[in-house]
Amino acid sequence: MSIATLFECFDSAADPGPATPGEDWLAGHAAGLAEGLAQAEAAQDALRHDTARAIADLGLTFAEARADVLARLAPLFATLAERIVPRILDATLGAALLDELTAAAGADSDGPLTLHVAPDDLPAVRAILPLVPGTPATVTADTRLAPGQVLVGRGDAATSLDLARLGSAISDALAAVSDPFHERTDHG
Repeated sequence: MSIATLFECFDSAADPGPATPGEDWLAGHAAGLAEGLAQAEAAQDALRHDTARAIADLGLTFAEARADVLARLAPLFATLAERIVPRILDATLGAALLDELTAAAGADSDGPLTLHVAPDDLPAVRAILPLVPGTPATVTADTRLAPGQVLVGRGDAATSLDLARLGSAISDALAAVSDPFHERTDHG
């Protein structure tokens, strides 16, 4: 016997590669993967449905809350439009006319100012004229004008003050804010 047979052989043998799973294991793996994906998809669908319902509930809650707040504010807006805005406009006519007269007095123009006012506003306008010294002005009652309307003219130029239209615009804006049925929604 030779000494070579006593030693272990360390020659490299051909690597058989990793062991592959059997057919049964591969079939079970594929079935488990398909079942897991189906469960995950079902869970995602449930989450999407719950999220959509929650968002819809929030939208409905917001719309209900907004409608409730506007309904509660409607009497306040009505009072503003009916009582307070006309009083403010009555008090404002004098100040607006005074500003217009002061600007007209400072302008370089020939001829006196001509004021056409509603007959009801004639005493108030005549009371304002002394506040603008040195401005020759003629005040005429004009039945075509509504209270709160004044035409200030000088030569060929004329300026119109219409506080009644301003009051109407303010009242319309307050009414539009308090009426949720005239709203337009962009989201459906």
